[in-house]
Amino acid sequence: IVAIVAGLLANTVADRTELTPIGSSNLYRSGGYLAPFDLSIGALVVCGVLALLLWEENYGSNDDDDDETTNNNQQQTSLPSTRYRRIINTLNGAWTTLLTDPKIILLGIISSLFEGHMYIFVFFWTPALVEYAHNDNDNGNGGSSNYHDVPFGVIFS
Repeated sequence: IVAIVAGLLANTVADRTELTPIGSSNLYRSGGYLAPFDLSIGALVVCGVLALLLWEENYGSNDDDDDETTNNNQQQTSLPSTRYRRIINTLNGAWTTLLTDPKIILLGIISSLFEGHMYIFVFFWTPALVEYAHNDNDNGNGGSSNYHDVPFGVIFS
């Protein structure tokens, strides 16, 4: 549902705004087919502020400490080296699991192949849609089509 609404909103914003240069140079532009990306910057800022205000830090738990009062001095003196060792041990365990479990390797291969096919599909689909729109609009009157004539927001939603 969110993807459908986002696609329709992106298409509406792209259709209703003009592509205009920002400042005196033509290097930076806003609106037009860039408007959905401009809109996403606002959504990113709003979500970032909400995350900063509403989320609490998850420090986790330390299972090695049975009595915090007796171990506080030891933790403060050896904290960087202990933290470094824990990180290295965790990464070593993850690497070992990755290399020894065939299910994880197969999952990685399948995910890579699926994503690769999806990127190829999206990459070739856009020119195919533009060509179809061009052929559909060209009825002998010299009609032409470009990327702006295809409602990608509606299609992808």
